[in-house]
Amino acid sequence: MPSGLLAHRELRMGWNPRGFQAAFREELARPETYFRGVMRLLPGHCLSFAGGQLDIRRWWQPNLTPLAMSDADFVDGYREVLDRAVECRLASPSPLVGCYLSSGWDSNAVAATAGRSQAVKVAAFTSAPAKTFLGPIPKGYCADESLIAASAAALYGAQHKVIRQSPVTLEFLQAQASAYQEPARNILNAAWGAEIHRAAASRGIDVLLTGALGNLTLNYGGLPVLAGWLAAGQFGEWSSQAFHAWIHGSARLRGVVFNSVAPWLPARVWRVARPQGHSTAWFLHPDLRHATTSAMHYQPSASAGLDRIRMITLLDHGMITKGAIAEAKVDERDPFSDRRLLEFSLRLPPSQLLNKGISRPLARRALSDRVAPEVLNASLKGLQSADWQNRLNRDEVLRTLDAISGDDHVAGILDLRRIRTVVDRWPVTDREALHHWGVYTGSLPIALATGVFIKHYSALVS
Repeated sequence: MPSGLLAHRELRMGWNPRGFQAAFREELARPETYFRGVMRLLPGHCLSFAGGQLDIRRWWQPNLTPLAMSDADFVDGYREVLDRAVECRLASPSPLVGCYLSSGWDSNAVAATAGRSQAVKVAAFTSAPAKTFLGPIPKGYCADESLIAASAAALYGAQHKVIRQSPVTLEFLQAQASAYQEPARNILNAAWGAEIHRAAASRGIDVLLTGALGNLTLNYGGLPVLAGWLAAGQFGEWSSQAFHAWIHGSARLRGVVFNSVAPWLPARVWRVARPQGHSTAWFLHPDLRHATTSAMHYQPSASAGLDRIRMITLLDHGMITKGAIAEAKVDERDPFSDRRLLEFSLRLPPSQLLNKGISRPLARRALSDRVAPEVLNASLKGLQSADWQNRLNRDEVLRTLDAISGDDHVAGILDLRRIRTVVDRWPVTDREALHHWGVYTGSLPIALATGVFIKHYSALVS
């Protein structure tokens, strides 16, 4: 960790721009760190040093051969690995264990499974906007998940607490830099996460269950699966599944075609055709920005398993959540990171991930014995921190920007002029807020947190 490394002044470390480039590509566990001359060993890898030679290899080589089982056996297998993964993470000195709880499948799967245990009681925590919040929000989303979460918590026998206030301040970002020793990423969610940590700790809770890797493991599915049937030469099955996804599912024809052929598109075509989002590298220094932007999104392969392994090893949730212990002495544990669960999920055949227009059919069947029906059948996606304008105050942003602007190290990594321009153009109308949603809910907070992180440790970097 930086506090340990930087205590050794003889190392004479400086900032490593490539580390920031990797982080702004959403690769939170690349070999490059933020410090020159310091490398990171990635999750699932091992290192050996002998005879002056350094060897790094990935020891984790999961079997990707699809399982051949009946639908009933797949349901039993899903439930068995989930039950086991949750149960072994319930151990705690406290009789009360906390769970994040939204209106999504992942957190509900964990909370519902924990609620079935006789060993502990469960307290569920939900983030929601102020009761007076009226929008705007992007189409297809639900801003306030607290009603569904409250109903689900009652079904699971869990106590329920709603967190509605979580402002992003300079002091909060400084505390995050100190506790996590990484530039915070999803800042708006990190703010309500910190409030949940404090609420849990005040109740004597020292274990908080999450569902961070659910969408990459047991609850993975959807259109990217289509390419697997083409790669296997199963053209009849692909055409049937693609047709059903278009006609009976919620997908557009363009999405069906794009996901089916994405692995084989020329790189230049892929970069143009892929779904466009706002670049998190928008606020990097111009000298760093171009290289980062051009490499931000990986083109998928024809193997959903290999793509998921790549994502899982790049998103090191041990690094991301370690700060909860320093912040509030709360141990975050994700049952979906259980290696046995993960390896089972990587062997699920395409038909259990997408079938006749239904995304995640196995998860839907397997969770029907525990998760609230209104969660499984929800037509809208939950949108956490929908009231971002209540959480990210422009005056507080300016105060944070002023605090980091005088640091030469910050100026060498971030484009402070561009940041200030965006703050000066703060959205006023609902239309402006929706149009620039990604800038003010993602890119700008990430840039501010990165600047605070750099300034926090600049005095220790030579």
